Amino acid sequence: DVLPERLTAGPDDAIWFTDPAGNRIGRLDPTGAQAYVLLRTENSGPAGITLGRDGNLWFTEHAANRVGRVTPLGTVTEFVLPHAGGPAGIASGPDGSLYIAENSGDRIDRMSMEGRVDEFTLPNAGSLPNGIVAGPDGNMWFIELASGRIGRLSPMGELAEFPLPAGGTPLSITAGP
Repeated sequence: DVLPERLTAGPDDAIWFTDPAGNRIGRLDPTGAQAYVLLRTENSGPAGITLGRDGNLWFTEHAANRVGRVTPLGTVTEFVLPHAGGPAGIASGPDGSLYIAENSGDRIDRMSMEGRVDEFTLPNAGSLPNGIVAGPDGNMWFIELASGRIGRLSPMGELAEFPLPAGGTPLSITAGP
């Protein structure tokens, strides 16, 4: 079974995606040919994926509390996060770091390419941060699934939250023109 969850453009003109059902990272090239990289950690729950400034694909392992890196040739390296938090969304930031939305941890992590992590705790418990993206303003923008808010994290670590109208439940986010 294949259950593609999230996708990103790779450095090799292919689309890369997470497949939690197969516990793997998938690759779809422009001709439609598919390839898969199996993950070593069983039932890791690959979720978000992004292209890093280093030319590798970085992904979250929601169920295993890890962030993984896969090279275009299929070599996988995993980094354990310092605290349990259910990493979900991941995005490359304008500073070259990776930013990770931790669902159950109610925080945004900033991770270097070497695996060093800085944690930014959100002010509202149970907010369930999920999707995250680098904005054109140089900040990281994310959604809070359970609290109906959009959040912003500056490169200096300053957090701001913006409530959505009643009944608004954001799931994902992308940068506009």
